[in-house]
Amino acid sequence: MTVCREKKDSDVVIVDYGRTPVCKAKRGMFREYGNDYLLFFVLKNIVNRNFKVGDKIGESGIYGGGVDMKYKQRDEIEGDKVCVEEIGDIIFGNVLAPAGGSMTLRMACIHAGIPYTTPFLTLNRQCGSGLEALEVLSGKLKNNRIKIGICGGFEFMTKDSLSVKYDVSTELYLDDRVKKCLLPMGETAENICKKHNYTRKDCDIIGYLSHKKALKAAKDLRYSEQIIPIPVSDKGKVYKLDSENISDDSLSKINTSGIDNINEENFVTEDEGMRVCDVEGLGKLKPAFLVDGVCTAGNSSQLSDGSCGMLVTTREFAREKNLSIKSTFVDYCCVGVDPSLMGIGPVSAVKKLLENNKLGIEDISLWEINEAFGVVLAYCIQELGIKIEKVNKWGGSIAIGHPVGSSGARLVGNLICGLESGCYGVVTLCCGGGMGVAALFYKE
Repeated sequence: MTVCREKKDSDVVIVDYGRTPVCKAKRGMFREYGNDYLLFFVLKNIVNRNFKVGDKIGESGIYGGGVDMKYKQRDEIEGDKVCVEEIGDIIFGNVLAPAGGSMTLRMACIHAGIPYTTPFLTLNRQCGSGLEALEVLSGKLKNNRIKIGICGGFEFMTKDSLSVKYDVSTELYLDDRVKKCLLPMGETAENICKKHNYTRKDCDIIGYLSHKKALKAAKDLRYSEQIIPIPVSDKGKVYKLDSENISDDSLSKINTSGIDNINEENFVTEDEGMRVCDVEGLGKLKPAFLVDGVCTAGNSSQLSDGSCGMLVTTREFAREKNLSIKSTFVDYCCVGVDPSLMGIGPVSAVKKLLENNKLGIEDISLWEINEAFGVVLAYCIQELGIKIEKVNKWGGSIAIGHPVGSSGARLVGNLICGLESGCYGVVTLCCGGGMGVAALFYKE
């Protein structure tokens, strides 16, 4: 359904987007690297494509500077240039990294040529973190505190595990409502299956469709405009430093012999998780969380490594600087739900989002619903009355993978690349602890 939406100078718009391939945690192509490496290439790509950075990347002074990147820079493009000093803030979502990933983001910013004077922030709204980053940055733009900024998400599940042990005081642990917050995510998905009578086959069909659509999208090069090629070589591998004894002297003694050159032929350019499968084959997999359960490795999202980012500004600034608008970020909504039924969150969030914008389900042309588990997608489609052909048309997290801090932003990228002109689209995710987030977008 196409509509004509009024344009305002204050509209928040996305003008660039890019992501790494999503690779399997612990056994994928990124397993010997890290958050900082993946995040650096996302930031460097956005900077090189859109900003003028001093006279030379890597100069002394307030700029950092990393390896040369082969992307067309805006100083090669006609029109006004944006100076990197104009970046007002950099906000990224992350769930699992130590200290919330704040120093990871800072180091990646510096190495990408972003000035020390540019502030940075990491935040955690569980699986919705990458989308929440866009909402927080949007608020700064709407209030005219900044003119342009970068947001997104990152997660390295090879190293940073979901299996966190919480110390809970006796006072709280005696409250049965509190205990719901400690349930593994897989068990909360099983609770939805049991309460709403979803079968193993219902969920396996969702898994099969996710892989089928993702494989077709990859074959048709639908992801090519999103994915940033990531070089894999010894130069990118993680150094294991003794964090208690780091000094300028100890850093100077790091052995860097043999890693001076990047092998430019060795790049990761594709997502790793998708595979050929069928419903019958998926039906043979063992339940992953309960002995007699419904959720399996074939109908649940994959643990993954990945990062993505987007350049966001106002319509007025985009016009002034000759930046091409990919999509308008219209509105955002977050709600809380029962932690033991975490996956139902998107339904409540979407209903509130559409009500706030006086829209109906029929007004939305494309949906990106995070496939944390197949039952989440099945529940959302049924409860909201969405036509399945409008949902995740290029596949979802079951096939592609789910780097939890990054997925909210990845879904935005998928949506704005797949949305047709004159149409509304919605991104929505369930979140650990019992939440749902949803965001509305419009493509001109």
